[in-house]
Amino acid sequence: IHHMNREELFPPPLLLEDNFTIIEIDKKFDKVSRIKAQSQIHQMSCCIDINTDIYPVSLGESFSIALSMTVEYTRDPDLTVDALASRVQPKGGKRYDPGILKARTLLDHYDYAMFGRVYGCNTQEEPAGGSCVYVSFGGLLMQLKGSAKVLSGIKYGVQLYFLMKRC
Repeated sequence: IHHMNREELFPPPLLLEDNFTIIEIDKKFDKVSRIKAQSQIHQMSCCIDINTDIYPVSLGESFSIALSMTVEYTRDPDLTVDALASRVQPKGGKRYDPGILKARTLLDHYDYAMFGRVYGCNTQEEPAGGSCVYVSFGGLLMQLKGSAKVLSGIKYGVQLYFLMKRC
């Protein structure tokens, strides 16, 4: 019989995880590029502003992208996205904690991360091609298009982390 170690930590549930390939790069600003990427698993499209001064990207490159409401590990292996939402979205929103950089987190597994808020969300299936979610990461924007089923866990007003690493 396996007894769980009381100190064992589990990664938090993810709202979304997929591999994307960059199909277009628009370099309008010195330090930021707007990239368009196509997912390899869920047939989604992503248009996102990336700080290419600190994280350069190239056309045709593939990345693993994840969205999560927290990067903190949990002691609960069965934690769901809904249960997590009630814990990490207190009234007034969650504030950045610089101490998180010293803890074991999802950030350890990714090369680039941003923290932002969902400011637009249509998770009803649209005849013209699925659902759409809009997130602002302090002025860097993301538009994610895909099926309502895949995007249904992303709700208006939720704060989340965008996590990215090269495949």
